[in-house]
Formats: sequence, C-alpha cells, structure tokens
Amino acid sequence: MAGQALNEARATLTQPRGEDGTFDTTGDDGFMEFIAKNLPEISQPTAWRWMRAASNVLRAVLDGTGDCEEYLLSFGAPVSVILGMQEEDLTAEQREFFFSWFEFTSNKTIKACLGGVFVDGEDSVRADRAINGATMGGSGGDRKDYPAFALTKLRHISTFFGSWGTMTERQRTEIKDEFAAAICGEEYNLRGRTQHDEMVPPVRFEPWPEDVCEVALEALRARMKTRK
Repeated sequence: MAGQALNEARATLTQPRGEDGTFDTTGDDGFMEFIAKNLPEISQPTAWRWMRAASNVLRAVLDGTGDCEEYLLSFGAPVSVILGMQEEDLTAEQREFFFSWFEFTSNKTIKACLGGVFVDGEDSVRADRAINGATMGGSGGDRKDYPAFALTKLRHISTFFGSWGTMTERQRTEIKDEFAAAICGEEYNLRGRTQHDEMVPPVRFEPWPEDVCEVALEALRARMKTRK
C-alpha cells in the first residue's frame, strides 16, 4: 500500500521512465527530495523497492480488466485511497478491486512481488506472465492460462463470501440477482447507483456455458445431500 501511494506521488512529480514500467532514479531529483523531506524514516532504496513491488501487484490484479487506465479512472479516487477505505464506504466496483488486491497480496512477500514470481500453494510457482494469464505454449508461442485465471477469480469470490453473514438482506438479495443474471446471460443494473453524478450503466453478461452450469448443479446436489 505504501508503494502504491509513492507511485501515485511520483506520477505527479515526474514522467514515467520506460514503457515496461521500470523505475530509474536518474533525473528524479524532485521525487527524491520529496521522499527525503516527507518520509525521512524510509530510506530511498526501500521506497523504490516498495514502489516496484506495488507496480507488479497492480499489473497482476488489473489483468483482464481491459482498458486499465479507464478502469482506474472510473473509481473516482486514487488506488491508495481506496485501499485505506472502510468496506461499507466502497462502491461495488471499488469493493471488487479492494478484495482482489488484499486477497492477492495476502500470501505474497515483498521479494516475490519484486521478482514478479508469485506462489500459490507449496508446489505452484508461476512467473508474472503466468499470473497475468499468459504462459509459454509448447510451440514457443503464448497462450492464455485460463484455468489459473479462473481459479484466481473463484478464490476472490470465495473470500468475498466470507462476509456474507455481515451483509444486509438487501445486499444479499442484490448479489443473488446478479448471479442469476450472470448465469443466464442477462442484463443487470444496480438500482439507484450513481457515479460521477451519472447513473451506473447496466452490465450485460455472457451466459455461462451449459456444461459449467451442469457441474455447478451436480456440486450443489452433492452438498445438499451432505447437509441432509
């Protein structure tokens, strides 16, 4: 979180250096002075480490969101501010990002984020490209690692449902309606939601594949039998 805040501060003082997002202290005199003046308890090398780690995490969390810059602007607040907000004060879009960030970083070390290598469990070590949805194919080309991507999103949802018992009845009803719309491929709009003084546009879902729905039904039947 500190690294993200520093990245945002740097963006207001200097221009990005390099299309790959790498950081180079050369020519960043204004920002270095900012760190020395406002954060004397943090060494400059430490600040750069945190910033690089946050940059890697942000790229991973934003994977699959399309136009990332437009997506971040739609929040109406800097990422560092959103990460420090209370859950009940977040919009639906901000909340999704909030949970994604903290779920993703919950088991990651600074060293792992710096190296762009993330660990899921004891045996799975994947490079940043794999976390972001791409792995090297057998022929040497890139291909999407869809199972890994789906697993990450399902884990996000599972973590989110940990708060189910603390939600209001209205919140639970809206979430259930959202899931129904997503499964059937319908359009859904959160009632009474505005953003930047404009109504939030409806979301049009692609219908879930029938074989995925069948697997979900089988899993639900098995769960209900266990409960009985």
